Amino acid sequence: MDSNDIRSVAQTIAQNLNTIGSKAAIVIEGQTYTYADLKKMVSPLAIELNNKTRTDDRIGLHLQNNIKCYAGLIAILVSGRTYVPINEGFGLAQCQYIIHAASVKAIIRSNETAFIKDLLEKENIHSIEIIDENDDNITANESSFAYLLFTSGSTGDPKGVPISHSNLDHFIHGITSCDDWTFKYDDKFIQPFNLSFDLFVFTTFLPLFIGATLVSVPLQKISLHAAMLLETEKISVSLFLPSHMMLINKVTHGKTYDQLRLSFFCGEALYASDLKQWQQRSPNAKQINIYGPTEATVAFSKYIWSEDSEEQCLNDIVPIGKPFGHNKMALLPLDNDEKELLLAGPQVFENYLKPKNNTFVTLKNEKYYRTGDICERNENGDYLFKGRNDGQVKIGGHRIELADVENKIKKVLPERHVIAIKKVHEDNLTSIHVFIIGQEIVGIQEKLDRSLPNYMRPTSIRFIDEFPTNLNGKIDRKKLKAQI
Repeated sequence: MDSNDIRSVAQTIAQNLNTIGSKAAIVIEGQTYTYADLKKMVSPLAIELNNKTRTDDRIGLHLQNNIKCYAGLIAILVSGRTYVPINEGFGLAQCQYIIHAASVKAIIRSNETAFIKDLLEKENIHSIEIIDENDDNITANESSFAYLLFTSGSTGDPKGVPISHSNLDHFIHGITSCDDWTFKYDDKFIQPFNLSFDLFVFTTFLPLFIGATLVSVPLQKISLHAAMLLETEKISVSLFLPSHMMLINKVTHGKTYDQLRLSFFCGEALYASDLKQWQQRSPNAKQINIYGPTEATVAFSKYIWSEDSEEQCLNDIVPIGKPFGHNKMALLPLDNDEKELLLAGPQVFENYLKPKNNTFVTLKNEKYYRTGDICERNENGDYLFKGRNDGQVKIGGHRIELADVENKIKKVLPERHVIAIKKVHEDNLTSIHVFIIGQEIVGIQEKLDRSLPNYMRPTSIRFIDEFPTNLNGKIDRKKLKAQI
């Protein structure tokens, strides 16, 4: 595929809304909306945006799990404006920060809540309500940026990540052009992500691009609802966080999803021991691990699970594989003898909203994004994820990967899920603390002492019912660390 011969995602979705008609586009809370239904909601909103704002203006969308919210998202995309999610879960102060940092020109209200009323009063910003319907054809406009997402801001203010239409187009065309799978017109995609988390691009824009159907999952008790919808809606394509899959494994009690044919994972390290359990739930599905940070537009590489894949795993972590499309990956040697993963190509963003130093490095006259992920490459050319650059611990002169600690404990407790957290004390000494899901095990410290070298042994072991998660559904290690 020629890099210059790529259809616009916005134009293709607009064309599908104009032409597909009575086929189901979105299923949400048991209600089915056809492409014709969606067009009637998107068209007047796109007209309103064209009349009241300018191309490339940044438009906030008040996130609610309803059809109006999806209509607002698509209207922003096809009208050539830049989508900025306004998520109540971020809190008022962070939403205000996002509005100012992104220079949001207007906010689309998908529902009347006390939060959005308070926000609009404080910011005195133009708001757009989705009320009218019409059946006018939708014309897609060209613009620079498709969406602007903000990271969690674990160190200082959240970082704004602008993704261009070109980035988005290359991702969608790259993922749909892979020889290892084919997406179909009659596929049903499950959509379990908040629209402020970049994985929504895969589960929302992708099905609408190919003319398929997406099934939205309620944002409360995601794994329980997802488990039910996989069965009742006969889902054929899924993308889950590994932590979603882990919880679905827990609540399904032996159910199988025979109709699932493509099962993708992204967003967290995928463990082989968990994936093998999931294979029993989805016996007919191809299992695919995809990798990519927000800065590289959703997903950048792929790895297909096979019979001999377990031998390729490092610390039980499934490989992240090889780049797809026009993407490029490389390794940068670091001072600690590890190697940092670098990414280049048309999916990589230009820079943060507020550019930061050390974001990129130049290799052979090409700009590569520094991911902060520690990786290595095997003899098959597949990249193996080892952990984050900040996920290492040095104790007694020994450099330790937290993923290695987790893997060694999982070998002792193969039926348990384990998270290892590091804590740096005031005297600069570092300790390891372990959280394990399930009931307390008598004599666990002695068991681990027999299996772990003394420099890897955790200072504390805590048993909990489930791991806390953040708004995106990822395991929230900061909340675990706060319990130490």
